[in-house]
Amino acid sequence: MNREQLPILTVVGLILIVGVSGLAVIYPSLGEMKSLDNEMRELRAEAARAERHAQSAEQLADELVNWKKQLEACRKPVPDSPDVAGLIRDLGEDPAADGEGARTITIGEAQNGERAKNLPVIVESKGSFESVFSLVRRIEQLDRLVRVKRVTIVRDKRAEDVLEATVQVDAYFRPIDPGIAAAGSDG
Repeated sequence: MNREQLPILTVVGLILIVGVSGLAVIYPSLGEMKSLDNEMRELRAEAARAERHAQSAEQLADELVNWKKQLEACRKPVPDSPDVAGLIRDLGEDPAADGEGARTITIGEAQNGERAKNLPVIVESKGSFESVFSLVRRIEQLDRLVRVKRVTIVRDKRAEDVLEATVQVDAYFRPIDPGIAAAGSDG
């Protein structure tokens, strides 16, 4: 080896030593960077899933609010008394009937239920399809809680365009407890 080559070999040796040392320092860092990159990808995926779940929960909460509004709109009051006269008045009026057909309303004996009493009502009517349909629609739209149990419609044998309808309804009411009523009148 000659003296002219010695500096070149020294430089090359130093470069190799620095390169190997640099790789020894950088290579573990590359592994850590790869690991951190994988971890970041997993965290981003988890954040995206959480965001989708949050959006889904928000949509479900909005749907729940809408359903509650619809339920409240459909809720009918349950009166404290059977109000038979008001019930007969509401069932007897029929602006769509135009004087056609006969209507019979039969009120049964009040029956005890679990949380309210129900008053069985049978409405019999004769008239056109429009009149019968109007009766059923009006019963459904009464401003009190009722349940239509059965609707029977048959054609009148004597008149082809006349229908005979029987509608069985339960009208609910919640009587005031006599003990509560007496306590309220004492104070």
